[in-house]
Amino acid sequence: MRGGRVLDTGAPADLVDRHAGTATIRFSMPDAPALLLDQVRRLDGVHEVERAGARVTVRGARPVIAHVGAALVRWGSVPADLSVHVPTLEDALLGLLDGADGGGEGAEHRELVGGRR
Repeated sequence: MRGGRVLDTGAPADLVDRHAGTATIRFSMPDAPALLLDQVRRLDGVHEVERAGARVTVRGARPVIAHVGAALVRWGSVPADLSVHVPTLEDALLGLLDGADGGGEGAEHRELVGGRR
């Protein structure tokens, strides 16, 4: 709720899917082969691959975690600092509240049907 208005309802997993569905995979690879990064970019579910120096960040749907891991294994190089952030209910709440300011697209559907006013 925000300002006395129900923003969304559902099971925690559904809220996470709707408002925080992006997983983040980070690792360092000083000489990351361009071919590897290109393969990762083309994986189903990858939204973004960012490289800053030796640090690589991949964002995408949660199943992409397994695909990126498999790609690294195929290349024979699983970085020691490989980390994964899987969205939580807290992330979903923050995403929901951030999106609630402007009453953007779909706002008319966020009110609980049959709820008290």
